[in-house]
Amino acid sequence: MRLRSSSERPRRGTRRHEVMRLRLIVVVGGVLAATVLGLTFLHTILAERQLAEEGALRRIQSEARILDEHVAHSLGEASLVLRVVRDSLGDAGALDGPSNTTIQRRLRDRLDGVTAVTNILIVRLDGRIIHAARDSAVIGTTLPEAMLQDILSRKDGQLAVSLPMRLGAADHPVLPIGLAIAGGGGQPIGIILTPIPASDFDAAYRLLVDDGESTVALWRHDGVMLAQHARPGQVDRRVPWTPQFADAARRSDGGSVRENLPDGRTRITVYRALKTWPLAVSVSAFDTDYLAFWRVGAWRNGVGAGLACMVILGLTALLARHVERLRQAQAEASANHRRLVDAIDSLPDGFLLLDKDDRLVAVNREYRAYFRDFAPDLQVGMKYEDILRQALKRDAYVDAINNEEDWVAQRLRAHRQPGQPIEVALTDGRWYRVNEHPTADGGIVGVRVDITERKRDERRLQESERHAQAIMDATVDGLVVIDEMGVIERVNRAVISMFGYTSAELAGRNVKMLMAEPFRSRHDLYLARYRETNKARIIGAGGVEVVGERKDGTTFPIDLAIGELMLDGRRRFIGAMRDLSDRVNIQAMLTEAIESTSDGFVYFDPDGRLVLCNRKYREAYAYLKDVPKVEGMTFEEILRLGLKKNYIAEPLAVSDPEAWLRLRLQHFQTPPEEPLLRHLSDGRWLMVSDRRTPSGGLVGVRTDVTERIHIEQALRESERRFRLLVDGARDYAIVMLDPVGNVTSWNEGARQITGYDADDIIGRSHQAFWPPARSVAGAPAAALRTAQESGRYAGREQRARKDGSLFWADVVISRIDSESESVPPGFASIMRDVTDRIAIEEQLAHAQKMEAVGQLTGGLAHDFNNLLQVVMTNLEFMLDRGADEETSLRAGDALRAAERGAELTGQMLAFARRQTLSPRRTDVRTLIEELAGLLRRTLGENISIDLRLAPLLRGVMIDRGQLENAILNLALNARDAMPQGGRLRIAADNIDFDDAYIRQHPEARRGRYVAISIADTGTGMPDDVRAHAFEPFFTTKEIGKGSGLGLSMVYGFVKQSGGHIQLDSAPGRGTTLTLYLPEAPVQGAAAGSKSAVEPLSRGLGETVLVVEDNHDVRRLAVTMLGGLGYRVIEAADGPAALAMLDASVDVKLLLTDVMLAGGMSGPDVARVARTRRPEVKLAYMSGYAGDAGGRTTLDPDVPFIAKPFTRSGFARAIRTAIDA
Repeated sequence: MRLRSSSERPRRGTRRHEVMRLRLIVVVGGVLAATVLGLTFLHTILAERQLAEEGALRRIQSEARILDEHVAHSLGEASLVLRVVRDSLGDAGALDGPSNTTIQRRLRDRLDGVTAVTNILIVRLDGRIIHAARDSAVIGTTLPEAMLQDILSRKDGQLAVSLPMRLGAADHPVLPIGLAIAGGGGQPIGIILTPIPASDFDAAYRLLVDDGESTVALWRHDGVMLAQHARPGQVDRRVPWTPQFADAARRSDGGSVRENLPDGRTRITVYRALKTWPLAVSVSAFDTDYLAFWRVGAWRNGVGAGLACMVILGLTALLARHVERLRQAQAEASANHRRLVDAIDSLPDGFLLLDKDDRLVAVNREYRAYFRDFAPDLQVGMKYEDILRQALKRDAYVDAINNEEDWVAQRLRAHRQPGQPIEVALTDGRWYRVNEHPTADGGIVGVRVDITERKRDERRLQESERHAQAIMDATVDGLVVIDEMGVIERVNRAVISMFGYTSAELAGRNVKMLMAEPFRSRHDLYLARYRETNKARIIGAGGVEVVGERKDGTTFPIDLAIGELMLDGRRRFIGAMRDLSDRVNIQAMLTEAIESTSDGFVYFDPDGRLVLCNRKYREAYAYLKDVPKVEGMTFEEILRLGLKKNYIAEPLAVSDPEAWLRLRLQHFQTPPEEPLLRHLSDGRWLMVSDRRTPSGGLVGVRTDVTERIHIEQALRESERRFRLLVDGARDYAIVMLDPVGNVTSWNEGARQITGYDADDIIGRSHQAFWPPARSVAGAPAAALRTAQESGRYAGREQRARKDGSLFWADVVISRIDSESESVPPGFASIMRDVTDRIAIEEQLAHAQKMEAVGQLTGGLAHDFNNLLQVVMTNLEFMLDRGADEETSLRAGDALRAAERGAELTGQMLAFARRQTLSPRRTDVRTLIEELAGLLRRTLGENISIDLRLAPLLRGVMIDRGQLENAILNLALNARDAMPQGGRLRIAADNIDFDDAYIRQHPEARRGRYVAISIADTGTGMPDDVRAHAFEPFFTTKEIGKGSGLGLSMVYGFVKQSGGHIQLDSAPGRGTTLTLYLPEAPVQGAAAGSKSAVEPLSRGLGETVLVVEDNHDVRRLAVTMLGGLGYRVIEAADGPAALAMLDASVDVKLLLTDVMLAGGMSGPDVARVARTRRPEVKLAYMSGYAGDAGGRTTLDPDVPFIAKPFTRSGFARAIRTAIDA
């Protein structure tokens, strides 16, 4: 069984092909497995062979090395003995001179302690042995001529190793080693020979190599084998001197040779040449030896591989046969499956099969038809829960709407415990019954039966029964339906209320139980007679009065009327019963019910006369309270009375009462479907709803809706105020968008910010005020998606005006959800132009950066000043002590460089706003006029100077010298910007900073200022240069033409003075720098020229207390003061200085650094000292005064000595401070 229907049969052949492919795969896989296994075994065998060969090669290499060492040692001893003997015999002269005894003794002496040499022989040139150290039996033996010539042919006293030979009666051959003996003239006079038994070679191999399996040989370089050892049974394995082996031995001193012999064997030979000897040792091994163990293992592995391959091939054959059977079974199953699928697809009901994991296995066509909207999404393996949720996405189930999760949970519980059928309603009006049963393997079979028609019939029947029951229940009289035998089938609520029984208690019982005697006994008689004669006595004869009996046994009179009807071909009787005991109370009950309603109620008869109305109706029309009896009045009379009393406030009633009256009478005759609103003169509003009754009368309801009208009016007023608020928010663009982003509302702020009028933009997409590039990239749609999904989109981004210009805006887009489902949601977009704010933030960030750089620069300048102080002071000491001319010259150069460094640190302190200022009231106009002459001489004739000074300039509190330097510095910068000449304009005027300026320039402060502007007609600055113009060490001049501290020094001086500076420049427009200096309070006359300097004088023994935390600077200050004639005491911090001040009564001057360690600054120490010792004079010294409590302006009454200072300047300052 499968998911596909019979219409998908062409795909079934695919399975047969799949089985054939499976069979082919099994066969090929088996062959491949056998092949792989065979190759694996082959690879293993070959790898083991290689390992065996490598092991054999390492073994024989080790044996060759051992033999090499042994032979070299033995031959080395023999060589040494022969050379010693030769030398001793050569010294003796002729070989025949000494006696045999003497020579033999010498030879025996040489053999003592030598193990490798067993005998020494002396041989004449004719080959005859004339002397022997041992075994004198060999004396007289003649050596072969070839041996003699071989030994004598050696040059430079080289030893010769000859072929093995037998000496005397020896049983074993010996290996002769000979050496020529030269006489006094250098000619050979004989030969010295030592025989080495060839058996020693075999013995050495057996001794050195345990259990050896190799063939070992000793060779001469001419290819002659001198000795060989072979394992027993290997005599036929003599190593021949093959051409391949000889070639390898000649080319190198050692190595290995692999040879394939004619008999099919492989031999590996390792050879090593003996150093200083024309000999070589070789060790050979045959594959029949070192591969013997491998061959046994290879044979076993081969047999195992063959058996394994046979097993694999056999299993492959069995598996292929099984696959063929499987194919046949599958073909049969496929046929059965097709028949089953056709049968399932032909079922009139929906069929569903799930496995034990609740995953879809199969469905039929009818099931797909139930869910045709997502039938293509039904896939084998889908979870049943996923199928349900796919249906929920398309709102398929009525019960799941707005209750999806609970419905899914409930449905899954019923699904996992199948039992009773479930009836499910679809949103397209269809119904089906779900029958689910578990399968044997844990799955579930589900059948969906379409019961839509049955449900419709049931609904129609239920509707019919409800209608019938509703009609019966709506009847005031009691109604009961009985069959021919008098059995009760249905009753209405009136019967239940009348008799006290429930409907269940009455159903199926005889109706006579509701009658009292004698009517109960007569009932059966009446029915029997009617069935026999078909003549009715009371049926259809109108009402008759009988006596009924309640459940509690009480009786009461009933008006009974019986009718006959046919239902489903069967006769039925319906009885109408009215409790006559309640007839007198009906009018009172009706009146009470009408009076209890909260709305006005009125009933007019068909003639238009008022029959009944309640109290609320009279209250609605208050003018009726003066009418004694309203019952019987016509509708027209009531209207005319209201007009007469001016109670109707509708415009038509006031302007044309008759027209209004005709309209109302028309509405009375034909009431409109919709209720009408009526406005009364007392301010109330009534909703009038009239309906005609079947009898021609009119029922009217009057509802007081005054409060609702007031609420609606208040809502409209609120909306009007909201519109006024939106239109009045000129700083904000408030835009309403529909769900697709089209503009529906546009306020005045949006018009002012973007330039679009409402007529230009309403109805267009909000992309109109997005930058084109972002619109193309899809940013507007993405913003709406974000707002739709998360409820809000916010960001700071660019927007476009109508003229195409861009501006920065803070944007918020909020989703607006409508309360009505028929109205799609929209969006509210609020924008605020923050272009100016961003500019202000950038200015503030730049100011903060400059402040941070200034703090760093000031700190560096302070430390640098301390270093310069030490350098300058020591250089002055060197110059004062009269050094030689070259030293004085170099010291002077160093001092000038240090002074230039001091000027540089002063400029750094100026930028950092940490220089020590001497502010005083200054007349700016006078200062600029006096400076103009200097500027004209300095700038040159090609630059004209234009002064524009206001006549009544305010005075400023400023350091005059620093202001002069600032103006001069700016003028020089202007000159550099005008290399071809130009015009320099210096202007000064009064200016006040208001709130608007402060908002644009957050660095400035509200107040009265004097503005000094220096403008040139030079090249100007681009934006990237202007952004860094005030930063220290930033310069665009060539190397060596500027330090980059000019503008930064001016910037720091103005900021330190409480002012503000503004730069305006652009390429081609020149540069304008404006200094805003605060107005000085009105006091004494403005400052003129600088005060004169007191003459230098020395000390008179006064005591000076020096407070300095820098050890080097303190030591120099103490030294200079001592040299000037002062008595000096010193302290490293404030607390120590105060302690010394308290202990020393004769301190004349307290000289303190401004910046101290230890928690107290120099000004703190001065304040405490002035309190304790008012007579002690004070003086400050520092290279950086900005750290003294955050103040850069110290007490003007206290002298200040700026670091680094010269010795002469320091002396004058100290004298001035003491004499002040």
